[in-house]
Amino acid sequence: MYEEGRGVKQSYEEAALWFRKLANQGDDDGQYKMGTIYRDGRGVAQDDSKAVHWFKLAAEQGGASAQFKMGFMFENGLGVEQSYAEAAHWFKLAAEQGDSASQCKLGYMFENGFGFEQSYVEALHWFKLAAEQGQKIAQCKLGYSFEYGHGLEQSSAEAARWFKLAAEQDYGLAQYRLGLAHENGRGVVQSYVKAARWYQRAAEQGSDDAQCKMGLLCSAGHGVAQNDEEAARWFRLAADQEHATSQCELGCLFENGLGVMQSYEEAMRWYKMAADRGNVNAQMSIGLLFCKGRGVDQSFEETARWTKMAADQGAASAQFVLGSLFEEGDGVVQSNEEARRWYEKAAVQGHTGAQSKLESIRQGSLEFVHIDI
Repeated sequence: MYEEGRGVKQSYEEAALWFRKLANQGDDDGQYKMGTIYRDGRGVAQDDSKAVHWFKLAAEQGGASAQFKMGFMFENGLGVEQSYAEAAHWFKLAAEQGDSASQCKLGYMFENGFGFEQSYVEALHWFKLAAEQGQKIAQCKLGYSFEYGHGLEQSSAEAARWFKLAAEQDYGLAQYRLGLAHENGRGVVQSYVKAARWYQRAAEQGSDDAQCKMGLLCSAGHGVAQNDEEAARWFRLAADQEHATSQCELGCLFENGLGVMQSYEEAMRWYKMAADRGNVNAQMSIGLLFCKGRGVDQSFEETARWTKMAADQGAASAQFVLGSLFEEGDGVVQSNEEARRWYEKAAVQGHTGAQSKLESIRQGSLEFVHIDI
């Protein structure tokens, strides 16, 4: 009554006094409440070690909620020395009583080999039990397992079904995955409209991946009205969370003045953020800005440096451009051998321009045609 203020003036201090009396009489609900009070610091000074003391008393009487709390405390090292083995022990006790949160935790621990030997079969067993009780994280986990065929037969339709169950409970990660399924027609009928709807719900919860997807859909006009201003807004939300693809896309909007005021300086700033995180498109875009002298002093040396970063990551278009730079000696020491090497790397990946270059070389023509990058 005092805890919730029902019929009396709400008071955590008074609630703590009454729960303590129950707990001292061995009442497991009272012991659990005392653990919660100390864990949250309501009516008493916050103290994780005292929380563990009371949770343990309740857990030893078989309380599933208290057993889950003991698992949580050991998992995170709160009031006790961190121990996955102890966490697994307590989660298993609660899970065997049907506690869905503990079943989900147990699945996670088997999946990652925390406290148990790693086992996808055991992980799926516990995830399925939790998912069937409506546990949204477990439902999403089952979706992943069906999508990638981890421990069971791959099925995009089953993946989408489980993602949808979790998404309808407002689980952002599942909403994003369901958006992907609709965008690509995996397990469901392809629909940009439905993809946009699920992406937006996830994006509004702060998912940077979903925010980026919304930006791309707004930019292309897929499933939503084409709107560069909206695209820029979504990209910026994700970019501010250090989402590299969104930073690159925002740089592109600034470079071309789409939805934002055109600015090569702002374009370079966002490209640089993305490039520093390894985004190959941003690295190539910086190379092009230096090549054209847009917002920076023209420098083929800088063009070659940034292009090589992308080429070293396997980007075929960057490898082709780098081959062209070596062919012409722009920003690098001219070398037909290096040009051929980079063209070969790009050609293996199916780059038609590189394949044409190599064909010319095989026919004995070393007269390279200049490529305007």
